[in-house]
Amino acid sequence: MSIESRVGALLPALGVALGLVLSAGPCLAQIDVDASTELRSIGFRQAKGPRVPEPAMREATTLRGRGAGAAIQSAFAWLPFVSKPEPVLFDPRELQRDVVRLRRLCADEGFPRARIRYDVRKDDEHNRVDVTMIVDQGPPLILRDVRIEAADSAATLAIPEDERRGWEKLQRSLGKMKNDPMRRQGLARIEREVGAWWQERGHPYARTTIEVEVDSSRNEAIVQARVDPGTFARVSDVVVEGTSAIRPDVVERELPFREGDRYSSKKISEGQRDVQSIQMVRLALVDLPAGQPRDSTVEVRVRVTEAEPRLVSGALGFGSETGIAADASWTHRNVGGRAQSLTFAGVAQTGWLAIDDNPDTRYRGSVTLKEPYFFDRHASLLITPFVEFRDDVQDRSLQYGVDLTPLYQFSPLYSVALTYGISRRDVYEYRFGDFTSGDVDLLTLLQQGAQALLDTLGTGIRKSQFTLTATVGSLDEPAMPHHGVLFRPSLLVTTPEGLNSSEYSRFDGAFFAYAPLGRRTTLAVRATAGRLFPFGKSLPGPNDDPTIKFLQLRDVTFTAGGSNDVRGWGNRLLGPKFPDIRSEESGDTTRLVAEGYVPVGGFQRFAGSIELQLPLPGVGPNWGANVFLDAGRVWTSDDRFSHGIYAGEQERMFYSTGAELAIRTPVGPIRLGAGYKLNPSTVDVVDSADLLEAVTAGRPIEDLPKHKRWRWQMHLAIGSSF
Repeated sequence: MSIESRVGALLPALGVALGLVLSAGPCLAQIDVDASTELRSIGFRQAKGPRVPEPAMREATTLRGRGAGAAIQSAFAWLPFVSKPEPVLFDPRELQRDVVRLRRLCADEGFPRARIRYDVRKDDEHNRVDVTMIVDQGPPLILRDVRIEAADSAATLAIPEDERRGWEKLQRSLGKMKNDPMRRQGLARIEREVGAWWQERGHPYARTTIEVEVDSSRNEAIVQARVDPGTFARVSDVVVEGTSAIRPDVVERELPFREGDRYSSKKISEGQRDVQSIQMVRLALVDLPAGQPRDSTVEVRVRVTEAEPRLVSGALGFGSETGIAADASWTHRNVGGRAQSLTFAGVAQTGWLAIDDNPDTRYRGSVTLKEPYFFDRHASLLITPFVEFRDDVQDRSLQYGVDLTPLYQFSPLYSVALTYGISRRDVYEYRFGDFTSGDVDLLTLLQQGAQALLDTLGTGIRKSQFTLTATVGSLDEPAMPHHGVLFRPSLLVTTPEGLNSSEYSRFDGAFFAYAPLGRRTTLAVRATAGRLFPFGKSLPGPNDDPTIKFLQLRDVTFTAGGSNDVRGWGNRLLGPKFPDIRSEESGDTTRLVAEGYVPVGGFQRFAGSIELQLPLPGVGPNWGANVFLDAGRVWTSDDRFSHGIYAGEQERMFYSTGAELAIRTPVGPIRLGAGYKLNPSTVDVVDSADLLEAVTAGRPIEDLPKHKRWRWQMHLAIGSSF
């Protein structure tokens, strides 16, 4: 989009001209440089007052120093397969070009009188130089006023009565630019937003030109946006081109406009995005054909490039809690010619090479049929039968069932879904750890016989539940956000009574916020909270053991800890936990042994994190570091479910801190980090075998040896962790 004005390219031209007259860099002839002289570093120094952002200056210049990455590489060049970094040669001609580039940048940033000099210092012994670009910005050119007028100075813009509020809102928005330096991108914004306002309201050929009046004595400017709205038009016809496998009416139903509707550039863009979201569409373009008469009607053309109907995809990753993980899927994206999709998917979390003592091993297979148009273009319906085997800290079991999900998606980050799921889980082995309630403890139950306990808890767990979930927010880049907020609430309720082994409602919510502190520095905040409300058959009666009732809810109780949670603790091991007790046969006798811990969980949970995401200088934009402070608490305040030894100590708020190295790679992100427990509980730093022995003998656990190294928790994730 070009900017037409009386001064043409006013800012850069004025800046370069004044800069050439008012400033001249020192002559490099006084410095002995040759073709082998290296450039060690380049820095920037600005005068006091309003400044041009240094990251923008670095991006505008082409000279680059060696950076920290080269120093690290040189230090390890003695290792096999590690070579010395290539030298960065100093080019005096490129330095002069960078001076011109910086003048143009300063002019674009509202400093047309900027003076650019440089200081070159040479290390004669190593034949290398350090360059400092010295920027005297000069007084900024202040934008004093923004005026929007008709292109014909004798005419007046006719604003429809029902659009006056929107027009006033646009004027207030542009008015916020006043009294700031007049930047070139600000002029482009004025032209873009004024033109878009008319094009969104039925004027497809609205045209805006920008005129700038400069008072050089006061360093002030007045911007006039002159608008020619053109003819008001409605959509006369919609033409779909390029479809062969997909029926044209399937494409048309995704458009937010119909024949006879008022033209709107916003709806044209929205329609292109919605057509592009059809899985069978590789590329979609929605526009106005060139050459049609500029009258009261417009024809809209939809050009579609179809994708192959069948798609095979897969991924491989590693997580400290899951070990080696993989997923694979096969999708037919155009079942029946109406863009329905059928997907066969499999996920395997093998647990191989996992860092955690109790890895999450999980194998899942599913089939998903998706109807992309379910009574509305924003709504879709998913039917997903599935089967899943898991072997983790809770149990070894097989679950199978089906989920039915109507999904309403306004945009990628605005959606709501209601899922009805019915399933059955067959449990082959429970993993409880040491768990007490009143005068009865699970250690005794395990010694008496595990089968009796299994019969009490039940090996067939039935579920029938509705889950309402939503996503609300805005992020600049969903994969690695730098700015924005996101909220994800979830509400689950079991019903009807006869189809459920337990009855409960469960609320869970997660909030994320990202604020830029620099071009590549971000402050990230995360908070999650949840509460479980048992009712009906899940409440202990006068003759029921509260321990058994609590254990029947372990599949939905809250836990905390792990690489994506409170990072000072292992997977789900923050809060109430007990030794992972197993029976071991030795000859004719059986003894109980403990290896690590298993989480017990609780009915309530809170966890939060404050993280500073930083770039790593000198090693490229794909490298970063995160410094964090995490906190979390898992507890049960419902007195009807008495449980746990030393529960008070394990149910308090815990804190951890640490750092991570984050790397973007072609196979996915790599995260390597370490968390440190700031206030661990006694159970967090004593051996589970020692704890089992002490509890069995009736000795206090406070006297057990504590291992300081267990205050550290390592995390590693490569690619997706699923």
